[in-house]
Amino acid sequence: MLVYIIGGLGTLSGLDIIKKMVNYYNTIKECTHDYHQIKFILDSIPLNKHLDNESCKKSLNQSVSRIISFQKIINDKIILGIGCNTMHNTLKTENISFDSNIVFVNIINETINKVNNIKRDKKIYLLSTKYTFKNKLYSKNGLQIEDFSDDKLDIIEDIIKNIKKMKTNNDLLIKKVFEYIDDNSIVILGCTDLPVILDSFKKLSKNKNIEIVDCNYELVKKIVSIYKKNTFRY
Repeated sequence: MLVYIIGGLGTLSGLDIIKKMVNYYNTIKECTHDYHQIKFILDSIPLNKHLDNESCKKSLNQSVSRIISFQKIINDKIILGIGCNTMHNTLKTENISFDSNIVFVNIINETINKVNNIKRDKKIYLLSTKYTFKNKLYSKNGLQIEDFSDDKLDIIEDIIKNIKKMKTNNDLLIKKVFEYIDDNSIVILGCTDLPVILDSFKKLSKNKNIEIVDCNYELVKKIVSIYKKNTFRY
């Protein structure tokens, strides 16, 4: 079995998913040799245009074609994780499905499962692209998300753009975001770029007792659990 990650569409977000996956795998399975490590491919091919449903559809279909071709070559099952929340809307609208040789892990569903385990009547805030927020990708799947006005979403978009430009010091912008978030809440990092600076979110949320949910980490945990159940023992 092999793990195949599409994206994240931001370069750093793809690397963040892989780093967390390898680290998590090594916490549950001792790897003393190279051949013990989790096997993966990072398919980090950026979109040709702005992130919207049409460009996502094109990019996703191209990636799926590569996965299917590769799966036939290796003749083994593939665990597929898509490191982009927006693309999950494309999966639904285009009714894209996978055969039994490709085990798909849904980053939104796994993140929601985590939130449901800890929510305890707390307010839930989603930090994401405008597309993900306004298309209610998390609300449609059962969470009651607090509303954000366009100017607040603009701040989050600015953080995401900075990360894509490799500017990872966004403390001033994060502080602005937390001004609009109540104490003792849950904050979902619902764009795969945002967990790249997870430490900054955690540091700046301590005084408000905010619990941060990292969508990348939730994706990784599910992928590793499936991989562990289906691979060799040593």
